[in-house]
Amino acid sequence: MSIDISTAIAAVKSAYYGRDVRQAFVDALNAVEAAVNGIDLSQVVKVNTLSHNSIFRGADLSAKYKLTQVCDMVGNGDFSDVFIGDYFPVSGSFSVPTVSGGTMTVEYSTKLRVAGINTYLMTGASLFDKNHIVVIPDDTLCNVPMNATETTDGGFTGTYVYKQVLPAITRHFTNLVGGLTSDNKCRLLKRSVQLTTGVDGSLTSMAGTGLTGASSTSDISTERVLLPSEVEIFGCPLCGSSNLDIGFANRQLPLFRIAPEFITKQRQYYWLSAVADKTRFVFVDADAACSYTAANHNSNIGIRPILTLGGLETW
Repeated sequence: MSIDISTAIAAVKSAYYGRDVRQAFVDALNAVEAAVNGIDLSQVVKVNTLSHNSIFRGADLSAKYKLTQVCDMVGNGDFSDVFIGDYFPVSGSFSVPTVSGGTMTVEYSTKLRVAGINTYLMTGASLFDKNHIVVIPDDTLCNVPMNATETTDGGFTGTYVYKQVLPAITRHFTNLVGGLTSDNKCRLLKRSVQLTTGVDGSLTSMAGTGLTGASSTSDISTERVLLPSEVEIFGCPLCGSSNLDIGFANRQLPLFRIAPEFITKQRQYYWLSAVADKTRFVFVDADAACSYTAANHNSNIGIRPILTLGGLETW
């Protein structure tokens, strides 16, 4: 038999003996638990977008919406039913050029998880002012080296991953969120970012004692898909060579702040965008450590990209 909270509290106040008092408290706790379990979080924090960045829900949004519907809701400023950790199951395949000049087919099945809400709002050299969600796959999409050779020359923008892999992922996920409309618009949003373009091999790296070579130049570009920075994952720089490796990606994504197990919940290795020294790039280890390895490491480090989704915008 269930009782409401007010009845349970009245019973506590009127109980005189040990057994009655104990039972009254049990009934009261059960009533509170039932009331809490019946609360719809989307109604409690219906309009406060910022509060959603501090609540992990982990709901399967595909049970109620199509991915394009959520993008359009968000684009209109409606975050009433979107919380950190919510996800869409996604799967598919796409082709990626290999470092040897061939082509490989990537097949994946993962959850595209909400990692931040309006995280990049009002950032960038060109002001990014669109309502959006930041999503990241739970799993790496493919394992590839950062570069064909053991060098960080050219910074992040000089890498095979930036030039060949991320464009393929961009094309694929553009189609996944509805593709280009007849008037050339899409829901995979572009934003202004700062990326490294050069490495000075004579500089001392901030990554640790004895490491030489650090990012020395950067430029502003417009991107739709990127690798995360150290700060976006861990909340601070750890193995990057200089502050240029962070750029505008200087805030931790809420998912990894309130549910840090998602940093490596799948126990996988994945690349970050930071240079470590003149021959190595930074990655996340399967045990959640931030580390670095040769740019041409080609066995088990994958791509776990960040995507920014929202309402339709011109490509």
